[in-house]
Amino acid sequence: MRAVLGLSLATVLVLIASCSDQTNPASTTPVVTPEEDAGTDGPADETSTVTGDPTKGILLEGTVLGESGPFEGQVLTLPDGTIGCAEPGKACEAEPQAAGVARVTIDGVISPGLIDTHNHILFDIFDNSDWLPKQLYQNHDDWTKDTNEPRYTVMVDVKQCLEDASQGKPVWCPTKFDGTGNLKCEMEKWGEMKGLAAGTTSIVGLPGTGLPCYQSLARTIDTQFNDLETDKVQTAAITPSKATADGVCANYASGKTAAYLIHVGEGLDAKALDEFTKLGTITTTPGCLYAPQTAITHGTAFTATEFAAMKAKDMKLTWSPASNMALYGATTNIPLALDNGLTVSLAPDWSMGGSQNMLDELRFAKQHSDTKWGGRLKSQDLVTMATKNAAIVLGLSDRIGTIKKGMLADIFAVRGARAAPYDTIVSASAKDVALTMVGGKVLYGDTSFRAVGAGGAACEDFDSCGTPKFLCVAEPGKTTDKLNQTYAQVHDILEAALKDIDVARPQAIGGNFAPVTPVVGCSVK
Repeated sequence: MRAVLGLSLATVLVLIASCSDQTNPASTTPVVTPEEDAGTDGPADETSTVTGDPTKGILLEGTVLGESGPFEGQVLTLPDGTIGCAEPGKACEAEPQAAGVARVTIDGVISPGLIDTHNHILFDIFDNSDWLPKQLYQNHDDWTKDTNEPRYTVMVDVKQCLEDASQGKPVWCPTKFDGTGNLKCEMEKWGEMKGLAAGTTSIVGLPGTGLPCYQSLARTIDTQFNDLETDKVQTAAITPSKATADGVCANYASGKTAAYLIHVGEGLDAKALDEFTKLGTITTTPGCLYAPQTAITHGTAFTATEFAAMKAKDMKLTWSPASNMALYGATTNIPLALDNGLTVSLAPDWSMGGSQNMLDELRFAKQHSDTKWGGRLKSQDLVTMATKNAAIVLGLSDRIGTIKKGMLADIFAVRGARAAPYDTIVSASAKDVALTMVGGKVLYGDTSFRAVGAGGAACEDFDSCGTPKFLCVAEPGKTTDKLNQTYAQVHDILEAALKDIDVARPQAIGGNFAPVTPVVGCSVK
């Protein structure tokens, strides 16, 4: 979904993102509610064990989704944040680097971390109780109109107020949120926590200008604060200007941009379809955006013609079915896209209507495929879309998306049946996630694994729909850029802000926005 902010009190100009200054986009909304109670019941498996010293590295043992498929074996992660070994059997424990490391045995599946290639993360403080579309639409320009969805306009006003947006900030916004009083860090962290709790290690969040506070949890992969050496991901939520489009093509030629993720073809009508043609004609050099670095977000209106043209230029596609169905009653023809040989990633869009997290979106996609496409998409296909394919879309397949030696140790593990590991992941919800690791640092997991938590004593107790977990938000020893904030502090700050907003804003449309939507949505608030 795209954020075209049609505000009653202010007009927002949506800017196209540069590598370090992303677009402030809009979102989509599915009518489905979170299914966090759909996974395995009960507490963490009592056979889970931890021994050794996590500062020397971590040796994971269980059913591993490796580069060539599942195997029973081990994964060794190193203090530098990379994978030192991923092999069947006990081979990794024989590595010299494994001496003295923490050993973690998981009765479940060890997978590459999920990669979210389409989110509007500053909206993730909201959920379906805050806004859902009143009707189905044909084009993305229709539901953003104040006359069609006034509650959406109010919600955007709230978001713009809390982040102290440079444009489109409502006149009623309390001055306490101006300047250094803005809550952009807390809003971003909230979205990252929602991702971590569901095994997501990288998020394309289109948060606007990147801030240092973004570098603490999941990788904010489309900003310079992604814990990588560089940021080569550009994003756009609307058709770019000629100058911006020419700049992207120049970045392709220089190698500055490895991936350009752009919303195109969102909707069902001829206007949405024509956006693909415009993408090819807007540049001084015609067609230079028809390139391998370009990934289309949505493509809901596309036919075999557009998919064939994309394949001819090795373009990529990101699919967000839940939000598509909520807004348009239809979604991208993924079987047709796959028949044309496209690389497809899967992502939730945002949490008011798109799924609450990647695991919710995986389940939604599987259910849609089973009911509408005769089960064309198998669980393995969907997990691949959320890991390996997503890394390809981002131009980062040499760093993330696969468990193998030398890759970054972005990993999550889920409790459940090991004999059908892909099915186990697709049927899982956040309470089934046993462990989430980013760059070798365990930031979330079952309480039985708390000894390997990267935050040490700073890690906090966290309840995931009745299953006890720990969550490491504050970074030990950090005192700047809000990196020392705890989960409890972030929650309380956002909760208080939404209560203030509910008093300050015009009351004519809809109910309160407080409380803040939960990190794990066990039920609608």
